[in-house]
Amino acid sequence: MKVIILGAGLSGLAAGYFLSKNGIEVLILEKENFLGGLASSFKMEWGGKEYWIPKTYHHILTNDKTTIKMIEKLGLKDKLKKKKVKTGFVYKNQVFGFTSPIEILKFPLPLTDKIKLAKFVLKISVKRDCEDLKNKNAKEWIIEEAGEKNFSIIFEQLIKNKFSQPAEEIPAAWFATRFAAEPSSFLKKFGWLSGGLQQFVDGMGNEIEKTGKILKNVEIEKISKNVCRVVYKKDGKRVEEKANAIISTIPPSSFLKLIDKPSEEIKEKFSKIDYLGCICVALGLNYNPTKYYWLNILDKDFPFVAIFNYTQLFEDLAPKGKSILFLVKYLKKDDDFWRKNEEEIIDIFLKNLERVFPGCKERVEWQKVTKFENAEAIFNLGFENPPISDGNICFAGIYRIFPKIRNMASAIESGIEAVEALLGEKLEI
Repeated sequence: MKVIILGAGLSGLAAGYFLSKNGIEVLILEKENFLGGLASSFKMEWGGKEYWIPKTYHHILTNDKTTIKMIEKLGLKDKLKKKKVKTGFVYKNQVFGFTSPIEILKFPLPLTDKIKLAKFVLKISVKRDCEDLKNKNAKEWIIEEAGEKNFSIIFEQLIKNKFSQPAEEIPAAWFATRFAAEPSSFLKKFGWLSGGLQQFVDGMGNEIEKTGKILKNVEIEKISKNVCRVVYKKDGKRVEEKANAIISTIPPSSFLKLIDKPSEEIKEKFSKIDYLGCICVALGLNYNPTKYYWLNILDKDFPFVAIFNYTQLFEDLAPKGKSILFLVKYLKKDDDFWRKNEEEIIDIFLKNLERVFPGCKERVEWQKVTKFENAEAIFNLGFENPPISDGNICFAGIYRIFPKIRNMASAIESGIEAVEALLGEKLEI
């Protein structure tokens, strides 16, 4: 049996890994010159040493059991570390911690609202079933549980930052699963891999290539469902490849442009799925500007929505005394900001970072801008995951994970789900 996988992000790599382990021939076709998608890294020489630095921020949450199991399968268990990190907010250009009870008491909210917020966070951190939220939007649910003040000061801006949509258009279940996963880790510890995440991506790729093949820099031209064929260009040559089945992890809009005869259901469901893009600026600083790992921006006029001091978690990704900051922005692809060049983005981001950390602009040793056009699928009210298959084609990716949080675990689980649908059996992970 032979399976062609479209895309070498975490979903595609996970599908390829488990198919290979089940004795199935795998061919992965990837349009980029790297593996891992959003979880990929770039190499940086810094202070006389080479580092593999993620293109976007990634961490391993307490409940990311699938990711942890994959780390163990790839022989990286000894490199998995756990650490309690500090988190907080930027509000009115000031940093407010939000990890310890004392820090929370200092945040400019009335005491009664702080109590409501604490109860809300504790309640949702143990919530496992969101069925009761099926018909609610995020705004009405948060106000009902945490009050108007907490919504207007904290959650309204957080939701707009993350989803680029008003809270009343966001399903409560989607927000709940995201919010539940993160506080549970804040209350415990975050995970990180000594040496960076590239070894995790490469580990899956290496296992696949023991029996299968991964091709990069591939331009897919056509997908034929009935004959299970993919036509693509590689190094200027046109190739036709047949298989017994196909697993597609590419965005639905791209798939619809390539497939010859999709079912009416797939056409209808896929045409409704859109994505947010992501702009992530990585900065190498010659000092450590903050003790906080994760700062969400609550001020409405910032061009980025969060600051991650990445070396507060990944302790070995920078020379001693230096740090990596990630500044991230999620936006719709028709946003004018998306069309700005790297120099413009860096200039705007650094000017605003100076509002929080005065003088930081002069302490930057290197900088890198990464754009991902399809970073996060948008789940509107009433969203339902599309079918997992159409004939001999199965689907995986972040557009099929509703209402889960988008992270490494959910991407891997989607790839596994596609393999299970293809083989007709449950896998042991």
